[in-house]
Amino acid sequence: MRESSGRLVIPDGLHHNMDKLDEITISIGQGTGCTGTAYAERKQTFAVMRKNWGPHTLPQGVLAHVDPRLKWIISTPIPDPDVPGAVIGVFNVDGLDVAKERHELEVLVDDLVAVAQTVSAVFKSLN
Repeated sequence: MRESSGRLVIPDGLHHNMDKLDEITISIGQGTGCTGTAYAERKQTFAVMRKNWGPHTLPQGVLAHVDPRLKWIISTPIPDPDVPGAVIGVFNVDGLDVAKERHELEVLVDDLVAVAQTVSAVFKSLN
């Protein structure tokens, strides 16, 4: 997701395996949900569905767009290679149908940080 007018949105064509088409139109406030928290705090954030999303629950209007099969999310900030500490977006990996515990997801941390750094370099080379 990238920042657009103070909100995080999914750029056209930068998604995979999203069967619920209105999910692509999600707009999340900075500091809201797993993605918005990762963006605002500039750190990788995990959300695991239990009875609800806990501190990462989205407002009802936004939540209505989320695939009800969603079980977990890992939101990794994409660093701005030109501005130390800044981010240009958030790279999300999430799972449908199969529940996972946080410790099962933490094994992906280093790989997802590497992917985010690569995405950053690719985005910057396009500008």
